[in-house]
Amino acid sequence: MEGSPVFIPKTQIHRIENQSDIVLKIIEIQKGDYLGEDDIERIEDDFSRA
Repeated sequence: MEGSPVFIPKTQIHRIENQSDIVLKIIEIQKGDYLGEDDIERIEDDFSRA
């Protein structure tokens, strides 16, 4: 739903998918002492990112 926040708890395995033809814009907000991306563990990656 437009403007609805989604909270994903730390360590929660998750995937986000746009199931419509409408452009989906996601604003990611991180909180905590460390905000780097090198702590992301990719379980599956359809886009072959390292």
